[in-house]
Amino acid sequence: MGKSKFGQIVALGAVVGAGAWVYKKYDTIKSMYHKVSLFKGERYEYDIFEGEAIAAMFSGVMIDLSDVEFADDEVYLDIYALCSGVKVFIPKDVEIVLEGTNNASGIQVDQDEDTPKTKTLYINYNATASGIQITDNVDDSCCCCGDDECCDDESCDDPSCCCNDDDEDVNEEENVDTNEEKSTKEEVKEEVKEEEVVKEIKEEDSIDVFEAPEDLDDDFFE
Repeated sequence: MGKSKFGQIVALGAVVGAGAWVYKKYDTIKSMYHKVSLFKGERYEYDIFEGEAIAAMFSGVMIDLSDVEFADDEVYLDIYALCSGVKVFIPKDVEIVLEGTNNASGIQVDQDEDTPKTKTLYINYNATASGIQITDNVDDSCCCCGDDECCDDESCDDPSCCCNDDDEDVNEEENVDTNEEKSTKEEVKEEVKEEEVVKEIKEEDSIDVFEAPEDLDDDFFE
């Protein structure tokens, strides 16, 4: 067996093994967390927040608590993140208390310290190669998810945002218009080519008038 083929077999085995590990981990996490995202973007919104346990694996998750009513003065949120990005939007009057495990990850809290805090959100996190951001700045959120008019003026990079569906429709319409314009240009080119071919054929079929050379004498025509 050549080294190249052996290397391919080893690589394939590694991929299969990694995939099996991910889905085995997914089953374990699914039994521990209420909501689990795997290889996708997700947005969670609530009217009344009583607490939640959310896991993200190779995903992008947005948890919007900015306009919710907290069921109690103290509420708990458990977050598991594996190779993922998690963003949590909170009301300005909520105090954040963090506790958890950080493995090669970034945890960021952006709050308005001047606003009096009336409620407390305890966030227990387990993050590996991930980023978790907690902010009370609603302007950082995807505006078009809460305001359809924003879609006309703002672009949204969040994969879970509803505005992306509109962007896809616009792109499809633009592609259709571009294809129609391209087809029209090609038709015009074909018509021009046909006219040139017809012109060449007419020129070839035309009868040339014989003109006698000036140096010929009169005996040549007798």
